[in-house]
Amino acid sequence: MTDKRFYWLKLRDNFFDRLDIKAMRMLEGGGEMVIIYMKMLLSALNSEGKIIYSNILSSCEEEIAIRINEDTEKVHKTLEFLIKTGQAVISDNGDILLTELAEMEGSESSSAQRVRKSRKNKALQCNENVTADIEKEKEKDTDKETDKETENTEKNLHVQTKCKSAGKNNIDCEKIIGEFNNICKSLPRATTLNKSRKKKIEAAYTQLGGDFTEFFRKIENSDFLTGRNGKWKSCFDWVLKPENLIKILEGNYDNNTVIPNKLLHIGDYTPTYSIEEFENESVLDYYA
Repeated sequence: MTDKRFYWLKLRDNFFDRLDIKAMRMLEGGGEMVIIYMKMLLSALNSEGKIIYSNILSSCEEEIAIRINEDTEKVHKTLEFLIKTGQAVISDNGDILLTELAEMEGSESSSAQRVRKSRKNKALQCNENVTADIEKEKEKDTDKETDKETENTEKNLHVQTKCKSAGKNNIDCEKIIGEFNNICKSLPRATTLNKSRKKKIEAAYTQLGGDFTEFFRKIENSDFLTGRNGKWKSCFDWVLKPENLIKILEGNYDNNTVIPNKLLHIGDYTPTYSIEEFENESVLDYYA
């Protein structure tokens, strides 16, 4: 039986306080535009942030409108705004990439879900003494995690630990992060080493055979991944995701490949403004 995956959208508590979201809501019909954007994010959850154009209708936005049960004109207006603020880009074949979805996506395999539900049911069947023991163990684990987080904070977010692979070789995570920062100078620096990043580095170590140098050089040489041909750029966590790592190794993001050097934009709009510059512009001037 195939192990299915379940996906969900993670929104930060400051999502509606963001400047771009506030600006969108201030436009005529802006409340509906935010809902349309969230529906688009949900529809792209299991496709690596892409909304695939099937070429059934004359444009991808028409297909999106049917998929999410929204008016085509409102979808068009939402996409114009997202493209102008760098939150969406359109490729030559009409596919739409929602650039921030990689950091907002959560997933769980069906087997993991079954294990979690099974543990929950077993816990409910235990007597009070056993339940108390379980809670104590959970508290111990929580205390250990808290101690680790406190230790990292006191070290001012500098990477001070090394992680180990499942085999005999030790993986120097600190060195790998440092190598990323030295080579991929066009991307945001990675400064912390948490549990999630350790797992990603361990998985990437196996796929790359321990050679991160050429991998990082390949990233730095890509105009698309570094944002040299558009508003969006990748980051340390994004490039280490297994599905993204494979595509990078296979050359999907190399220059002069299927990823266009110049992204197409709906209508006559081009992303001439950044989010930082938006603070100095009125909403109407910005969207004119």
